[in-house]
Amino acid sequence: MADGLDKTFGELGHILGVCPCCGDLFYLSETRPYLAGKQPHSVVDQIRAAEQRLERAEEKLAEMEADLREQAAVAGLRTAKKLLKKIDPVFSGAGYDPHDVKVIFHPVTYVVFNGMSQGKVRDIVLLAKNPEDKASEKIQASIGKAVRSGNFEFKTLHVDNDGKVAHR
Repeated sequence: MADGLDKTFGELGHILGVCPCCGDLFYLSETRPYLAGKQPHSVVDQIRAAEQRLERAEEKLAEMEADLREQAAVAGLRTAKKLLKKIDPVFSGAGYDPHDVKVIFHPVTYVVFNGMSQGKVRDIVLLAKNPEDKASEKIQASIGKAVRSGNFEFKTLHVDNDGKVAHR
């Protein structure tokens, strides 16, 4: 059967036609024959149409999923802020975004990178609980004094694959 099909397609290259519009000669193998009007749908056409419908449905579903994820993130953040106010009214009541607050416990309880969640840190706040003893009180006082007198700096440490630490 394959030989017969090869022969049929090969013969199409030997059949000539005359263009009704311009009168030029052409080989039948160079043409793209079509039927005027509505074309009958083949199984391949039906599969392609179904694939296109499926792709459109998948795109719509992906958009809906992205919207739902965004809504869930906003709702989750709102809930987290409410819970945070119940758990620790000290800094949440002061208007700090919970994503900006990092816990270090000692010698200060929290470091607030105010504005970090919006992409630009406006200021850095050190929050400490009331000292429980004279030693903690002395450390907190020395931290406050160092900050007020400008005795602090920003450094970036780089740890290479060998474990060596370098300042940058």
